[in-house]
Amino acid sequence: MAVAEALMPAVIEMWVEYAIGILVLFLRIFTRCKKVVGLKWQGDDYLAVAAIIFFTLEVMMCQIIVEKGSITGMTDEIALSLTPEQYKSHETGAKWLFAAWYVYASMIWSLKGIMLFFFSRVTKTLPEERLVKVVSVITVFAYLATLAVVTGHCRPMHKLWQVYPYAGDDCTQNTSKYYALVTTNVVTDIMIMYIPIPLLWRLQTTLPK
Repeated sequence: MAVAEALMPAVIEMWVEYAIGILVLFLRIFTRCKKVVGLKWQGDDYLAVAAIIFFTLEVMMCQIIVEKGSITGMTDEIALSLTPEQYKSHETGAKWLFAAWYVYASMIWSLKGIMLFFFSRVTKTLPEERLVKVVSVITVFAYLATLAVVTGHCRPMHKLWQVYPYAGDDCTQNTSKYYALVTTNVVTDIMIMYIPIPLLWRLQTTLPK
């Protein structure tokens, strides 16, 4: 309970960010539906819906994890002081945390996919079309690499929700997953943001325009 209260500011921030993000995504879908007649949606339209689903699942999972706890920061001393109910709660929370990593990565990459599908339409028949394809392939492999680290960084897997004895830093601190996610996320973001630069450069127009 004390841990949940300490995390309350972060929880409030999470729900505020969720509300803003969902509003933006719904506005995008609404605008797209007004422009597209019938059911002629493109890949980015479906990914926008997927992003809403993943985002919703993520915040719900995080809420459960805050309430139940996890093994992050767990020590043998803390584990031995837990009641059977608390022990089971932390174990359950750790399982939710493991699942939440997959949902979080999927949410981030669905947003990347939206941008890549958009750039694919914009660069059709242009020299940058090949660049979009290359970046798309790299982005897919980066996603798979991230999921591979999430899945395989701790062996045997059940240590990811092992409350006692201490499962080791690799299984409790999530360091490998953070490094993998940050690296693949930042690298692919830079590549995606680079795509429109040659197009804007060729326009030879003023910045306000």
